[in-house]
Amino acid sequence: MTRGPDPVKAKGRNYKRRVFAVHHDVVNHPRWAQLSPHAKILWLELGLQYFPASRDWRKPGNNGWLACPYKYLIEERGFRSRSTIKEALKELEWFGFIETTDPGSFPREPARYRLTHLDSDQHPDHNMPALKATHDYRKHDGTLFPKRSRKKLTPTVPLAHSPGPYGGTMEAIKGKPSPARGTRGNVTKLPKSHVQTKG
Repeated sequence: MTRGPDPVKAKGRNYKRRVFAVHHDVVNHPRWAQLSPHAKILWLELGLQYFPASRDWRKPGNNGWLACPYKYLIEERGFRSRSTIKEALKELEWFGFIETTDPGSFPREPARYRLTHLDSDQHPDHNMPALKATHDYRKHDGTLFPKRSRKKLTPTVPLAHSPGPYGGTMEAIKGKPSPARGTRGNVTKLPKSHVQTKG
């Protein structure tokens, strides 16, 4: 499906500038407050792709066929990693702000999404029926999104009774010089009787 001319880039024609309205009933909902900053920004990025049906262009709207291009979001929109985008998509769908309409086929075809607070038009080319706004976030029970763990693994310290690198226990090897630390301060002092004197 081809899009109509871009209202921002068109010159010499009386096209209106495309606007994505942020609805107050969406951003003031309790589920919106539970979203992470990355999820909120990604929701806005999906909304910036949206355009409604146009009688002048005789084209249906594209809600339900919104893409999430990872390369574009990372190189031009400030996202740092694919994992961040992927988790934000899962979070938006968990709370019901978006819905996957087409899983796509990586890497040729990206997945497609629908903003649940907007109506979607019929797309005969993509086998998509017209659908009224479902507002799925209103039906969510408020269960928190299970975020992936970001804790760093700390190195484990061997117990006092566990075998050490010298073959004995930690108590047995306590006080032995470390090869990495050199010999300063770790040299065993000889008894005075074994110290050789001159003359």
